[in-house]
Amino acid sequence: MKERIEAQEDATIEASFDLFLDVDQKTAWELLTTTEGLQKWFNELQIGELGATGFLEFIMTPEEKITMPILSYQPQEVIGFQWDQNQVLFHIEGVKPQQTKLTFREIITAVNGHTGRDIAGWKMCLHKLMRVSQNKPYVFNQVEFDQSALRYQKECEFLAET
Repeated sequence: MKERIEAQEDATIEASFDLFLDVDQKTAWELLTTTEGLQKWFNELQIGELGATGFLEFIMTPEEKITMPILSYQPQEVIGFQWDQNQVLFHIEGVKPQQTKLTFREIITAVNGHTGRDIAGWKMCLHKLMRVSQNKPYVFNQVEFDQSALRYQKECEFLAET
């Protein structure tokens, strides 16, 4: 998985990850845009309403849900939604009959105390998504997560200051 964290001209920070999924583009889209697909790699997410004016829901508890509006939508190619004060985007492109390139981007508007953990969490979920596409189990590594979170936090704080 290729990763980049870069300051943008508009004073935001963009964290991006490029990876390949071992499924066709239609299946990759279903993993990103159906509740059944999302449950395989990000248990707390579900589709509320799919489409340009739709939304996703983050399930905190059965009683508490956070609604996240869809901000970018191109069927079979792009879905982006609000993520706290930020935005996340998934762009997919079929490269072979059973391989799809996924580019994930988080556009960070302000660095706060949990930015590093947020990026590390997305990286973890993307690794899990990649393993799902390979029909292989994913094993969470707490030490790796904590090290990544600390590194991302420091990198984002540095970029925010420059």
